[in-house]
Amino acid sequence: MVIYGSRISGAPVLAEELQKYLQAKGLNNPLVEIVRDVAAIENAFYDVSVGENIDSIKFPHNLPEGVVIFPQMRQYSGGMGMSINSNTKGRDGMSIIERIQQLCQKNYVPCIIIDDSTTNEELPGKLNPLLPPAKE
Repeated sequence: MVIYGSRISGAPVLAEELQKYLQAKGLNNPLVEIVRDVAAIENAFYDVSVGENIDSIKFPHNLPEGVVIFPQMRQYSGGMGMSINSNTKGRDGMSIIERIQQLCQKNYVPCIIIDDSTTNEELPGKLNPLLPPAKE
């Protein structure tokens, strides 16, 4: 599972709770990765190190079981970081959300968007499509 979002948007809290939930459901060592940096979107999705050439990896590769996108990420320049809205469009004309959704659609990975209006009460229902089925 990959969670794209900044600390301020709540991504680390969700990641920790999601990892506990998955362990409680019987998954051994579930990997829930938090990605804060906009520059690491593709690397995290394809599970390759930053700096590694994504085009050189062999497919199928380690794709996430699901993706959660929060309303903010971080962007770094010269070692300094700043929060950036996930709806911000890049030079390619696509927003951060659109870039991540495109990766998910291309690779058939479920994707959930958490926006500023999502309440704590709504969150479990939004995450249901990413969670393993209940054991009978």
